[in-house]
Amino acid sequence: MSDLDLSRYFIITDRKLCRDSLPTQIERLMSLPENRRMHAVVLREKDLSSDEYMSLAAAISDIAGDRLIIHSRIDIAKRLGIQKIHMTLKDMRALSHDKAFFSEKGVSAHSVSEAVEAEQLGASYIFISNIYETACKMGLPGKGEELIREVKRKVSIPVVALGGIGIGDGRKEKCLAAGADYVACMSAGMNL
Repeated sequence: MSDLDLSRYFIITDRKLCRDSLPTQIERLMSLPENRRMHAVVLREKDLSSDEYMSLAAAISDIAGDRLIIHSRIDIAKRLGIQKIHMTLKDMRALSHDKAFFSEKGVSAHSVSEAVEAEQLGASYIFISNIYETACKMGLPGKGEELIREVKRKVSIPVVALGGIGIGDGRKEKCLAAGADYVACMSAGMNL
């Protein structure tokens, strides 16, 4: 694992895919040399209660530090003082007075128009998906690298390609060549 370069990856968590605990998996990822560590870890874990999520977020924050991005749980991010949030476009539309608290606001988009709207609403970066077919969105065909190119022509903030991108499968390189600034993955990052 020490020869991996995850510096252009956002790793999205799913503790159910880890062979060990999620904190242990994040420790494993953080053990890479500084210049090859993941760019960020997005703590998704949608099925946890607020208390469970808060405990896990605190544990992951101790390990990942400023690489941690809270997924959608604005109240927990604020309580823990974590200034990075990732959310749906719908949540970004509703974000009002909390907007100033966050130094980084990521938004998921599925089309050029959604990406443009996310930028106009103040997003710091955009996840654009799904680029390739993925088990997370079974039966939904991938939109391809052309979607990355189209989004990059319309927005000036970083674009993160998501969907069906593994580690070492060559898709990261294709997405970066199409203009993505970063890529994101879940399964591959949880199975290392």
